[in-house]
Amino acid sequence: MSTRPDIALLWLKRDLRVLDHEPLQKAIATGGKVLVLYVFEPALLENYDADTRHWRFVYQSLAYLRTRYPQLQLQVLYGDFLTVLAQIDTQYRITTLFSHEETGNRRSFDRDLAVKKYCQTNGIRWDETPTNGVVRGAVQRRGWDKNWNARMYAPIVYPDIKQLQTVTFAAPTALELPKQLEKEWATAQPGFQRGGEGEGIAVLTDFLQQRYAGYSRHISKPLLSQTHCSRLSPYLTWGNLSIRQAIQAVEKARRNRPMLEKPLGAFVSRLHWHCHFVQKFESECRMEFENTNEGTTD
Repeated sequence: MSTRPDIALLWLKRDLRVLDHEPLQKAIATGGKVLVLYVFEPALLENYDADTRHWRFVYQSLAYLRTRYPQLQLQVLYGDFLTVLAQIDTQYRITTLFSHEETGNRRSFDRDLAVKKYCQTNGIRWDETPTNGVVRGAVQRRGWDKNWNARMYAPIVYPDIKQLQTVTFAAPTALELPKQLEKEWATAQPGFQRGGEGEGIAVLTDFLQQRYAGYSRHISKPLLSQTHCSRLSPYLTWGNLSIRQAIQAVEKARRNRPMLEKPLGAFVSRLHWHCHFVQKFESECRMEFENTNEGTTD
C-alpha cells in the first residue's frame, strides 16, 4: 500500500486559460487534491518552429494566470515532461492526468506517446479533452461539420474555481526555470501582443465593438488588416481563448446588432477554417516534413 497522497494532475499545454476549460472542471469535480502544472520543455523550445516571441507569449500567459487566479497555485517547471512526472511520482501517487488534446509537431506527438506509455505502465488514467473542433484519429470528414457545430454551440464551461483543492510539488532545483530565460521572457517587447486570458478577452471585445466593420473588406490587405482583422491568432493558438468562446461572443453580438451579419459571418467562417486546417494537419501530419502537393517536371 502506497503511503504517497493521491492527487490528480492538471497539465496545461495550449490551453492557458481558466474560462471554458473542461479538464480543469473535471479535475475540480474529482473532489480531491489537484496539482496544476505547466512545463517548459527544452526539446520544444529548441525545435525549428519555435522562437523567443512564442515562449515570451506563453510566459506572459502563465504570469496572468498566476496573478489573476492565485488559487490555482500554478507551478511552472523546466525539463523533460517524463522526468517531471517521475519526480512528482516520488511525492504523490498520480491517479489521473487531465489535459486537452494537442495537435502540435512531431516532437510533441512523440512526447505524448511516451506519456501515454508512462501512464499505462504506472496505472495513471489519462483523461484528454478534445480541443476546439478537432477530432482525434479521424480518417475522413463524414459528420465533421455536425460535430463541429455541436461543440461550438455547446454551453461554455465555467470551472468552479472556488472548489479547487490544490497541492504543490517540491521540485528539485534542476527543474526550476532558468533565471536567464525568465529574465528574457519577462522583458516586454514593443510591437508585440501581450499574452494572457484577460488580454485575449480584451482583444476580442475590442474587435466586436470597434474593428469588425472593415473585416470583410480589409482582411486580405497587408496594411489595413493590421487594424481590421481580429488579432486573435496568438490567443487562440495558445488557448487564452477557445474557439467556442469567440464564436459565442460573435453570435451574441450578431443578435444584438443585425447589421454585423456580413463582417461577423465572414469571421465565423474563418474560425471554422481554423479548425478545418488544424484537423487536416491532425489527420495528415506527414505535411510537417513532406510537400502535400508535389511539383512535377516535364
